[in-house]
Amino acid sequence: MPNEARLKLVPPPRPLDAHGQAASLPSMSDDELMKLTAAGSRGAFRELVGRYQARVLSVSIRSVGSPDEGREIAQEVFVALWQAAPRYRPSGSFPSFLFTLVRNQLRSSARRRATAVAAKAVLSLTEPPRGEAALESMLAAENERRLRAALGELDEVHRRAIVLRFSGELPYDEIAGICEAPVGTVRSWVHHGLRKLRVLLGDPS
Repeated sequence: MPNEARLKLVPPPRPLDAHGQAASLPSMSDDELMKLTAAGSRGAFRELVGRYQARVLSVSIRSVGSPDEGREIAQEVFVALWQAAPRYRPSGSFPSFLFTLVRNQLRSSARRRATAVAAKAVLSLTEPPRGEAALESMLAAENERRLRAALGELDEVHRRAIVLRFSGELPYDEIAGICEAPVGTVRSWVHHGLRKLRVLLGDPS
């Protein structure tokens, strides 16, 4: 997060709405907030953080399996977002841009700490798409230790795709952009990863 004692920035004027009034930050799109952030608006940046911090924190913690390390990574992600704002190009795909930063910070964290980030992944499946309700019910009954162990048995690409899909709540096309893979490949990773989880958790059906 920017250090307000060091960043002596003056927020630029807010955009005007159709009636010539200053538009409120909560009503702005992500792209509009990024434009203001690039111009130095801490208020716009705080609005973006408020919108996405829960998802970024969830993905970070569940990717590394450590609340403390996950919070540190989330902090690093938002520092990186502040720094990257000037090079952001509005395209309506801000979540993809943000979670690419998450991916990069996870990789950097893994190199620094020499830890198997994916091996410690923790997943909490929420709001699965149709056809996966049975898995949600089964996982809800499993304790955290068994789930953590099962995810540790998956390879990195399957783990990453599942975490971004269910913890990051990202659509397949945005996961494809983050992972630099075709959408069909991402769907396959999620599908096969979930099948492996079923087997590892004792549900081979």
